[in-house]
Amino acid sequence: MATGAAAGVTADEMSGIASAWQAMTASSDEAISGVANVLAAFGNIRGDHFERAIVTVLDMSAALGWDLATSAEIVGHALEKPLWGMNALEQVGVRFSASQQDLIRKFVETGNAASAQGIILQELEANYAGSAAAAKGTLGGAMQSLKNAWNDLLALDSSPMSGILQESIERFAATLRSDEIALFRDRIMHLASISLDAFAEGLGWVGDNLYMVLTAIGTLLT
Repeated sequence: MATGAAAGVTADEMSGIASAWQAMTASSDEAISGVANVLAAFGNIRGDHFERAIVTVLDMSAALGWDLATSAEIVGHALEKPLWGMNALEQVGVRFSASQQDLIRKFVETGNAASAQGIILQELEANYAGSAAAAKGTLGGAMQSLKNAWNDLLALDSSPMSGILQESIERFAATLRSDEIALFRDRIMHLASISLDAFAEGLGWVGDNLYMVLTAIGTLLT
């Protein structure tokens, strides 16, 4: 997988990252993989910074209401060019202290890009960490998570278990269409109809004999 190779992680690790963060946020694993593809294109976001960058994109999008692609481009550029990133991120409210700015400049000048990226990520996390997980706790987030789970179920079509699952579903559908189920349904409907008729008849009797009923209740209460 090109994304994993570019970021210094294996395909299985990348799949695990996407699945894990789908479970903790309202973003699908496909969308998270898309974020990974954008970040990997920058070429110098690797290892631990790579996963942190993915999560930062999810949090930033949730906090600011941006789409994932936009957040991924901004975070990717900020990490690729930390000096540019400081200025660009300040436009969206991410403030770097004077000491942080000095350290980033020093790291860039000495070719220590990873350390400069670490400061950028640290400040982004200070501003947005937890936003994506919190968004899952909303009604909209819960509905999106349900949609993600449903899509994952549909994706079983390519799984070795798909044949067994399909056969079980088809057997269940056939059972629902069977004469026995139809007869059971008709009996339930008949019993329900009898019960409703009896209830209606009872109400009618009470209405016809309301004076007698009220007199009897009054007698019991005195």
